[in-house]
Amino acid sequence: MLNFLEKLLSNNLYVAGDEISLAEIVAGSLIIWLPYLNVTLSSYPKVELWSNQLMQRPTWQATQPNPRIIQD
Repeated sequence: MLNFLEKLLSNNLYVAGDEISLAEIVAGSLIIWLPYLNVTLSSYPKVELWSNQLMQRPTWQATQPNPRIIQD
């Protein structure tokens, strides 16, 4: 999956082109948890950049669960 995303992001800012889409929500909601599972994105620089950019979006930050919510 990471190889697939890396190829998609090689020519695009987002998965489906130059605009954020439902693909970011679906894939992004899973990708951001990989570092917590000790899966590094360092071999996938486009995916890592894409993931970091998603996490910087104010709407993304407002909708992500925080550690307290996860623990509950």
